[in-house]
Amino acid sequence: MTTNAPALLARYAPIIGKTSTQFFINNKAITTNLATITTSAAHGITQVGTIVTIQGVDATFDGTWAVNSIPTSTTFTFVSTTATVASTAVSPVGLATFNTSTFSGFAVTNKVVQNYVATLTTAAHGFSVGDTLFVNIGDAIYDTTQAKIVAVPSTTTFSYIVTTQTAATTARGSFTVLSLGGRTLNRYLGFKLNLRVRCRAEPRPPNAAESALVSAI
Repeated sequence: MTTNAPALLARYAPIIGKTSTQFFINNKAITTNLATITTSAAHGITQVGTIVTIQGVDATFDGTWAVNSIPTSTTFTFVSTTATVASTAVSPVGLATFNTSTFSGFAVTNKVVQNYVATLTTAAHGFSVGDTLFVNIGDAIYDTTQAKIVAVPSTTTFSYIVTTQTAATTARGSFTVLSLGGRTLNRYLGFKLNLRVRCRAEPRPPNAAESALVSAI
């Protein structure tokens, strides 16, 4: 799947969802797998990589996503597995809940799966084994809200476990990965994220099963 969205990766503050804002959604559209949402008022979001949870639009748009770009003060985009949806008014309005604890973003350029271990390539990311990821690249093999890093082969790559055994190396210029940055993740409830992480400690090494999988990379 090809998208025209800018690539990014983001890391979070210690408590996710502590500072959230909500805005009504009045329009939706998808062009070349890039969804564009319009809010009824200026949303105030300035950080690419902010997590947004959408409700009340439809099955294609509802869910939790990473903001890929912010074209205007009342629009934002995210990567979608759906190729095209014509620009359409949302009535009654939907709801966008932004997690404003997000900060920093990095480009992501490559993906591969070997022996159930997915490896993504980024700019220098600073991640550690044990960090938790939110992956939204519009690919069911990789997309997840709770991927735990099991290896950091280099300063620009990291790996996590997936359910697919093998996927060929693919250069990508436009998808989204978000880091939740900590060790404990409580799933979000309803439309409001309720994610918490512990104070940062030394990274844990992969366990025996994870080491066996990572060794294949």
